[in-house]
Amino acid sequence: MDPTMIFCDNQSSIRLTEYLMFHVRTKHINNNYHDIILLVQDGVIKLRYISKYEHVVNIMTKSLPNKKLKYLRSKLGLVNISYLIMRER
Repeated sequence: MDPTMIFCDNQSSIRLTEYLMFHVRTKHINNNYHDIILLVQDGVIKLRYISKYEHVVNIMTKSLPNKKLKYLRSKLGLVNISYLIMRER
């Protein structure tokens, strides 16, 4: 079975799961982090980097310029319904 892909725009987080780096700056990370490491090591999930400019979740969480909004909306397969109605006429 293929691993579940989780797209993340934080390269440091991805590296922490791959290389198991522990130091003073990471001691505050809670136990959920350790669960993620085990899932990555077992091949259940795979973390993959995606640029913050390509992350479609931004359509729901950020105020975006019109051009960027249209681009991300197209990646989700969303269309403007008024455009469809006008096309049918």
